[in-house]
Amino acid sequence: MTIPTAITSRGRFQRPTLAHRVFGESAVDAAVGKVLAVLGDWGYQRRPSQLTSAVCQILLLNRSPRLEDLSTTALDAVRASAAMQDSE
Repeated sequence: MTIPTAITSRGRFQRPTLAHRVFGESAVDAAVGKVLAVLGDWGYQRRPSQLTSAVCQILLLNRSPRLEDLSTTALDAVRASAAMQDSE
C-alpha cells in the first residue's frame, strides 16, 4: 500500500487543525481520545500535544478518522512514509 504524502509538500502545518477541518472535530477528538486513553493506561507519558499531532498525521495519511480503518498494512505504510519523519 502506498500512502500519498502530498500534504507535506505545503511545508509545516498543524496536523490537528487540518484533521479537524478535513474529518470534523468530533471524529478526530474521539479517535485521539481513544489512543491517548490506551497509551495512558500503558504508562506512556509523553506530552499529549505530541501524541495528538502524531495521531492526526496518521489519520490524515490514512484518509480516515476511523481507527477501525487502520490495518496493519496501512500502519506499516504510514510508519515507512517520509511524512512521519517530520510530524510536528
